[in-house]
Amino acid sequence: MVHRVPIPFHERFITPILAGEKTVTRRPTPRHVGTLLRAKIPNYRKRPSQWPGFANLLVIDCRSVLGDITSEEARLEGFESVEAFKEFWGTNIRHWDPLLQVWRIEFKVVKVGKDWKG
Repeated sequence: MVHRVPIPFHERFITPILAGEKTVTRRPTPRHVGTLLRAKIPNYRKRPSQWPGFANLLVIDCRSVLGDITSEEARLEGFESVEAFKEFWGTNIRHWDPLLQVWRIEFKVVKVGKDWKG
């Protein structure tokens, strides 16, 4: 059995990930780094092992980068603009800082999860 590292995604990203439109994610810490990730929808009243998964993701590239982002990178992140990305990041993760060191994880869907009924 292959170990899949759980990685939470906001519900708004399920459709873009499954459609291959969101292929990059940035994380402030490397704790979600692995070769094969299990995309999950967080439910903070439960343990991560109980969160519903919706896809297995194969990591294509993972590297530490500065937080500054281009419009092409924002599109790969699933946003229409850099401003939309920064607003989401600032609201859901932490204050946006273009000098923040983050982990850029590029992935592709290799399997839609059996517990996903979307």
